[in-house]
Amino acid sequence: MKINPLDRIQALRLAPSVEKSVPGQGDFKRILDQTVEQKGVVPAESSPLSAVLSPQIVPGIVFNTPVLQGLERILSALERYQHLLADTRASLRAVEPALRQIKQEVDQLEPLLLEIPDEDPLKPVLSETLMAAVKEIARFESGEYVTS
Repeated sequence: MKINPLDRIQALRLAPSVEKSVPGQGDFKRILDQTVEQKGVVPAESSPLSAVLSPQIVPGIVFNTPVLQGLERILSALERYQHLLADTRASLRAVEPALRQIKQEVDQLEPLLLEIPDEDPLKPVLSETLMAAVKEIARFESGEYVTS
């Protein structure tokens, strides 16, 4: 195929380019910086929940409650469990202590679920987390991860 210099695509490529903005120098960065300065936001220590639930995103949540601390622990336990299952060198015997930790967290959080009012934004998060944990416990105990 011959390249024709009069082709429309070639003409577009050769056209003077529009001034491109440099990443991080646009209006969004300026507005974000101004907002952070106005609110006096200080970065918190990294945790699974702090990345998702921050006071600016979910107003009305008290961040040092037993529910939130329990959610933090169970999500960490589920993450450890997930990494152990993904590790091809880890035996099921090595995975079992992580599952035991998840069971303990479920036992501690189930009563708290009943105490949370329905309008609390943490209730659906806690409910879904507990449901996923209980399903994973049942999967492990039924032998689904045992290869024949």
